Amino acid sequence: MSDDSAILLTIEQRVRSLVAARMQQLRTGYGAHLAVAVREGTDLSGTELLSRAGLSAALVTALAGAQAGALTAIRAGHRAAGTVARTSVERELATQGFQPPEQDRTDSVYLAAVLAGLAAAFATAILDIQNTVRAAFDAVTGTATVVAAARVLTTREALGRAVRRLGVRVTAAATSAVHRGYTDAQNTAYTAYDNTHAYLRVTKRWQVQSVNPCAYCLALHGTVVDIGAEFDRTLGPTDRPHLPVFRDLLGPPRHVNCRCRLVFEVGAAGAQVRDRVTTAAPGPATARMSAADVRRLPADQFRALLSFFAVSARRLRTLIRRAHAGG
Repeated sequence: MSDDSAILLTIEQRVRSLVAARMQQLRTGYGAHLAVAVREGTDLSGTELLSRAGLSAALVTALAGAQAGALTAIRAGHRAAGTVARTSVERELATQGFQPPEQDRTDSVYLAAVLAGLAAAFATAILDIQNTVRAAFDAVTGTATVVAAARVLTTREALGRAVRRLGVRVTAAATSAVHRGYTDAQNTAYTAYDNTHAYLRVTKRWQVQSVNPCAYCLALHGTVVDIGAEFDRTLGPTDRPHLPVFRDLLGPPRHVNCRCRLVFEVGAAGAQVRDRVTTAAPGPATARMSAADVRRLPADQFRALLSFFAVSARRLRTLIRRAHAGG
């Protein structure tokens, strides 16, 4: 397995920087409109101030721009991580002459759910920003001169707090999307490999990367499941509230800021080989195939059978070498 952690960290940092820049643009862009409105509306209540058409439109525009930029960055991070994973898979399966399918440019189910959640977060942020600013605006009392200056300062700080709350949620989703992009691409490539090599069994193993992993990921470390299966989400400490899974558990991330990886393993399918051979081969259902049966196999199944024999031969050679070395 290739260790692409350093590359993924670079991608993650880039996406986080782009998200932070969008949050800063939201804060400064709407903040400028807000400061002007506060200076001009010293006799207004917070509700009256924020209901002004120009200020409401400025907030909607600023949030829309931040949302578009953040979602674009997150999509790009997910796909960049997928490209890294695809390169590693190609290298690992090169000896089999397998070429993974082209990377799907549409959003994965996982990413689509993340982006939908962020769209809802941005919609909620309108009320959060308005309520936070309104409370700060109305809390300032005193003489007209003092009120005007103090309200500009307090509303700016209130806006910053609300934008930071939104930024935490967007950044967490961005980080998770990058690491899931790696997992999604691995799953896609190895699933295609599994589909074209019916006589092999592809499994995936959970591997902890962090030196200080959470107890839930540590409980999953070394767990092996079939390629299309989810890992056991009930594993973990029983003496604390259960940690919910971030989206699904087909692979990492298990939670926000999870740094775990999947290791895919290809081996002989054992009894599954007999089942697949007898099902696919014409003639009577038997675990033994004649030369004529083999010749009648479809081309893809014939290639899969050859791959199975190749893996078996390599394992046999390894055992023979070990026996000679031990003897």
